[in-house]
Amino acid sequence: MSGTKRVHVAVAVIRQPSKHGANILISKRADDAHQGGLWEFPGGKVESYETVQQALKRELNEELGIDIRSDISPLIQIRHDYSEKHVFLDVWNVDGFEGDARGCEGQPLQWVSPTALSDLDFPEANKPIIDAVCLGRRYLITPQFDCYEDLASYLSQAESKGFDLIQLRQHHLNDELYISWASKLYQQFPNVRLVWNRTLSVMASLPGDAWHLNAEQARQAKHEGYSLPYLFGVSCHSKSELALAESVGANYALLSPVQRTQSHPDAEPLGLANFEALLEGCNIPVYALGGMRDEQLGEVIRAGGQGIAGISTWQTIIEGTR
Repeated sequence: MSGTKRVHVAVAVIRQPSKHGANILISKRADDAHQGGLWEFPGGKVESYETVQQALKRELNEELGIDIRSDISPLIQIRHDYSEKHVFLDVWNVDGFEGDARGCEGQPLQWVSPTALSDLDFPEANKPIIDAVCLGRRYLITPQFDCYEDLASYLSQAESKGFDLIQLRQHHLNDELYISWASKLYQQFPNVRLVWNRTLSVMASLPGDAWHLNAEQARQAKHEGYSLPYLFGVSCHSKSELALAESVGANYALLSPVQRTQSHPDAEPLGLANFEALLEGCNIPVYALGGMRDEQLGEVIRAGGQGIAGISTWQTIIEGTR
């Protein structure tokens, strides 16, 4: 890559609250442009004299006629190497702005719900951005329950606290019980994205379209050409496993252990500095898992993470003890 042109691009995910949740502003590329006619997230090149925040402010004013406020936060960073250039997409959430957005350069604009983004035609490089927009910041993994009614009650409390991405991790159950519980939960909680965590064959027999794999399952799926669902993630513990998750098309990864945990006291924690370093060059959303606290969410986001995943991390919040 020596001598290759490097292009730093500031990208904005602009959100506008609605009664059905925050909508996202997208614009359409000119038909005669590279990848013309596709939808994209607004933004543009960061000049050598600018910070990314300054570039976002300038580009959004030029393109959309809006002035962004200070409530912006990093979402994801994506790197692509082409024969003629290296492109670095620096993607930020923009949650506040002044003015009425309009296509100042004649480009069509559209406000869409996050769930509708996947139905539109975007450049391939935008897929991780769409994943990051749709996944949210808090990922719940269920603690062990011996009674279905207790588990269902816990999920009901979790849903009421805003958790909508929940992994059903009940390894103590046999396959028959796991299938039975998962099927009933799928019917009982239609507004929650339930993620199955079991063998590939069991997950393939369940309703829904979200799985969680360990690294070995990801290798097996890749080797055997396994048909994977619309949404799936991979548990990772190293840079090579993050690369594996990306290579199989995972929508997200869980990277652990970031801090020391009671369940795995002998496992050497990564720490947030190493967590951030491992994310360098990783082009999919990554959650920090292991010993994390809700108060650390801001640190994780600043380190480049999608958010926090956990079991005990969320119990006191869900059970109403804090």
